Amino acid sequence: MEKIYLTEKVYYTDFVSMGKDVYKYPGRFIQFFSSRPFIKAIFEDKARYKAYQDLKKQDVIPDVFLFKMSYILNPYMSLRYHHFSFSSYDELGKTMLSYGPTVDVYLKDLIIYHLLSSYMKTNRDDRNYPREYSFVREAEKTAVEDENTAYWILAFKLAKTDKLIYKGKQYDDPKSFFDDNMMISDLLSFSSSFLTDKCVLSWLRYLGKEYLVDQYISLVKLADAKDEKASDKIAQELYSKFSNAK
Repeated sequence: MEKIYLTEKVYYTDFVSMGKDVYKYPGRFIQFFSSRPFIKAIFEDKARYKAYQDLKKQDVIPDVFLFKMSYILNPYMSLRYHHFSFSSYDELGKTMLSYGPTVDVYLKDLIIYHLLSSYMKTNRDDRNYPREYSFVREAEKTAVEDENTAYWILAFKLAKTDKLIYKGKQYDDPKSFFDDNMMISDLLSFSSSFLTDKCVLSWLRYLGKEYLVDQYISLVKLADAKDEKASDKIAQELYSKFSNAK
């Protein structure tokens, strides 16, 4: 292959090294893959060209196209997606958790578009890591109804940890978390985000403390249905219950 330039300083002479770099420059590669020099080069590789043509016919978002295209070019490299690169599934799980309580939308793509399970099958990691593969497949099913819960439960399982990272701070157990975060004056506002991002709720489920989740949701729903004065009273009840959670 002759030199194909992505930028004035970045060029490629083979598809393998090109595939390794796709995750680094998503904006540039989405245009590059439609350029005449690239199409001319890949046309000479019949297998890759057919895969490229088949992928173009699929109705996928640009980032998914780039992910799949990178593995057409280099099928057996480590997991890479939109500026992220992982050497292990444990590392992936820990990275997912590190953003808590925010769900990283790009890492969530790996679940909702079945990119992670596809990658694992291509690399035979469905056989090499059957436990992790089962976690991923379970997350894909959960994501149909609840994407955020699927994200967090998978993250805890892959990372093999029962620790929570919340706004940059690590918590070892529910009591330390609720002691640190539940303030009566702002409790109902906190409850809203707590129920939406699913980070802490998923953590409690992962720890086997489902009863805390059920109690919390019941109390918050009750608060939503009451007037402000009643809500203040319920907020105190929430604080009393969960500041002593173990």
